[in-house]
Amino acid sequence: MVLEASVKHAALCEAISPWIDPIELNSEKAKSLKEDFKKHIEPDKNFGILGPSHIERITSHIESYENNPNAISFRMLLVTLATDEDQLNRNDLDIPNAISHPVTGYPGWTILSTENQSKILEFANDFVLKVVPGRNAIERLQAGIITIPEIPGYKAIELLYLRVPQAIEDFLSTVWEEWAPVVVSYPDYGNVESQELQKELIRIAHQKAPISIAASISEIVRLENERYGRISILDKIRNIHDNSIDDALVKHLKDQSMKLESMDKILEYLLKHDVIVFPVRPYWTKRV
Repeated sequence: MVLEASVKHAALCEAISPWIDPIELNSEKAKSLKEDFKKHIEPDKNFGILGPSHIERITSHIESYENNPNAISFRMLLVTLATDEDQLNRNDLDIPNAISHPVTGYPGWTILSTENQSKILEFANDFVLKVVPGRNAIERLQAGIITIPEIPGYKAIELLYLRVPQAIEDFLSTVWEEWAPVVVSYPDYGNVESQELQKELIRIAHQKAPISIAASISEIVRLENERYGRISILDKIRNIHDNSIDDALVKHLKDQSMKLESMDKILEYLLKHDVIVFPVRPYWTKRV
C-alpha cells in the first residue's frame, strides 16, 4: 500500500527512496552500507573490559596486603584469586569457590608468577602466626558466617599444607591450640578434594594439639545436636582417636538432650575404636 501511494505522492516517494531504490553491487553506496553493517555485527574489542585485568587486580591486592597486612586485605586477595576474569569484569566475586576449593585450584593462582605465589605463601604463614581466632570461632563457623577472619586463616593453613607442608609442621603447639578449633570445625562445602584435605589437617592438628581438638569436637557435637538433631563431625575424625575424644563423647551420651540419631553416631564411633560402653540408666558409662 505504501509503495502504491508513493507513485502518486512525491514527498512520500522521496522519504522511502533510500529503502527501495536499487543499489549497484560495487557502488560507493554499497561499500558504505557494507561498512556500516560490519560495525553492527563485529564486537567492539573493548566491550566487556570494565577495569584492570585479572593479574593486575591480583597484583593490586598483593601490594595492598604488603602495605597493610590484615584479615580483610588477605580475604580480598583470596577471593580475587578464586574469581575468574569474566566474573571480575561483571563485579561478581566468586565467594563460593573461594571458601569451598583449595587455593591452588583458583583461576588466579594458576596465572601467577612463581614470585607472586611465594609472596602469597609468606602472607599465609604470616596470617596464621599473627591472627588469633575468636573464642566463638566454632559457633560462627557452624553458623555459616563467611566474613570472619577464621575463613582466610583456614585457607592459609590449607595452602601451606599443599605447597610447603613443613611450614605447618613447624608451627608451635600454641599456634595449633589456637587454630585446631578452626581446622576441625571448618564447614564441609561438598568439594571432595577439600574434604580429604580437611581430614589430613585434622590429623596433623590432633598430633599437635590433642586436647584442643577433643574440646572442639565436643563443642561441635553439642551445637550440631542442638541445631540439627544429628551430628556429622564424627565423619571427619574417623582417622583420629584418643582417650580425650572418647571421654568427651561418653559425656555426651550422658546428656539427656542428646537426640537418638546423635547417640547412634557416637556409639558407632566408639565401637569402631573398640571403646565398650554400657547403659546405667539413665546414663552411659565407659568401661575401663
